[in-house]
Amino acid sequence: MKKKVYGILLLAAVVIILLLTLQDSEGTVKLSEGLRLWLERFGLKSDFHSIRSNAHLVLHFLFGIVLCLYGRERGWSWWVIILIGCGVGLIDESIKVLLPTREFDVVDLVKDWVGVAAAMVVIWLIKRRTVGS
Repeated sequence: MKKKVYGILLLAAVVIILLLTLQDSEGTVKLSEGLRLWLERFGLKSDFHSIRSNAHLVLHFLFGIVLCLYGRERGWSWWVIILIGCGVGLIDESIKVLLPTREFDVVDLVKDWVGVAAAMVVIWLIKRRTVGS
């Protein structure tokens, strides 16, 4: 059952990443501004630039969490998870080369990879703690 749930969540995460990548620049600006206004409703002040710059980190962290859970349930090694996580980030950025209003950004790629790496550390620590208990 866990494998199915993790599989569905993983597919949803990849689809969300792809849909956000395929947005035109106007769409990403509207989404970022909408998120900024939504956060303000909860008293969380954030500027537009910080939302735009941290979106990759947060999105790929969440993707990485689901990827780790799915992969570890299937018995994948951490190296396989690293390759898939980094590959998705690279594909995410590379698609933008083909889009007229988007561009490949090395900083965004690094944020994608850092997000996945942070997720891996979190899952590893949780698994280590629960196994050690």
